[in-house]
Amino acid sequence: MDTNVTDPAPTTSYHIPDQRLQPEQNNWTVVQNRKRSALNNTSPSRKQQVKSNYWLSKPIELSNKFQNLTNLNNTIPQETLNPQPTIAKIINPPPIFIANVENINPLTAVLKEISRDKFTLKSLKNNEVKLQAADKESYISIIKALKEKDTEFHSYKMKEDRTYRVVLRNIHHSTDIQEIKTAIEAYGHEVTNIWNIKNKTTKIPLPLFYIDLKQKSNNKNIYDIKKLLNTIVTFEPAHVKTQISQCTNCQRFGHTKNFCVRRSRCVKCTGDHATKDCQRINRDENVICVNCGDNHPANYRSRCTIHKQIFQAKFPQYRQKPNVTRENYVSQGKWFASIAKNTVQTELPVNTTSTIEHICKWLKCARSRRPIK
Repeated sequence: MDTNVTDPAPTTSYHIPDQRLQPEQNNWTVVQNRKRSALNNTSPSRKQQVKSNYWLSKPIELSNKFQNLTNLNNTIPQETLNPQPTIAKIINPPPIFIANVENINPLTAVLKEISRDKFTLKSLKNNEVKLQAADKESYISIIKALKEKDTEFHSYKMKEDRTYRVVLRNIHHSTDIQEIKTAIEAYGHEVTNIWNIKNKTTKIPLPLFYIDLKQKSNNKNIYDIKKLLNTIVTFEPAHVKTQISQCTNCQRFGHTKNFCVRRSRCVKCTGDHATKDCQRINRDENVICVNCGDNHPANYRSRCTIHKQIFQAKFPQYRQKPNVTRENYVSQGKWFASIAKNTVQTELPVNTTSTIEHICKWLKCARSRRPIK
């Protein structure tokens, strides 16, 4: 039995000459890579290594570019890093003026017993002593002790009890006061009193209101309010009055009745009694001022010489100006220009016929607008 055996296909082999092994046959030259490998480089570096840990070597200067940041805390003052709490300003109580002090030793002994040297004294003229307490507690205790001993004195209202008054402009006079108060208190203020301002002569209400605020640290912020109750408004400080207060109890100037404990004096006579207890009930022209002694009531300030002296000392800008001399007036029969230049010129003719005719002629020409011939 014949078996057909298939021979495998003959393989074809190609001979590729090796150019690297036979460079001469192809006329090529093999160039070796001159760059040395870093991995095989085991030769030592040519640069000399400096021994930094030698104990006799020169110290190496080291610099840190963030050194200024580390020293920043040293340049900041301690007040900025640790701010101290703000201390509230201590308001001194008002002074106390004690009258008729002929012997000051009993007064000093009582004050030392009450306030323990928390006071200062200053002697004034007419046996009057000014007493200044150091704090509010000492002021209250001193006032109480002086009243118990029937001492004649006067004082003033404490500053924290006074109101801060401003003027509200450009709001209608018929606006409800309660609405104004609520609108102002919405800004953080506390209103104590509001009333409308009227004209002094005609008594017509004006678009102005007085606003009294309780003393606070934000009182001046009320001037920043520009709109109130849908109305463009303006807040302004109240004008300082150039009027000296007068006490209706003792008739002296510079304080009021509410803080006066002095002996009462009459406004119509020099008697040491209240005005309501005076026997002069009917109107009488023979009155005497208890302050200056002239023939006028004590509250008639325009004629009181004591009031004029106090006013001129307190308000020097309103001092009386010197009267104009008679020489500044034009006298009869002289030119005004000659009086102004302090020179005397030819006097005008008085009550002469030529002068009257000249004036009549000038008036006729002025009416007809013709030149004078």
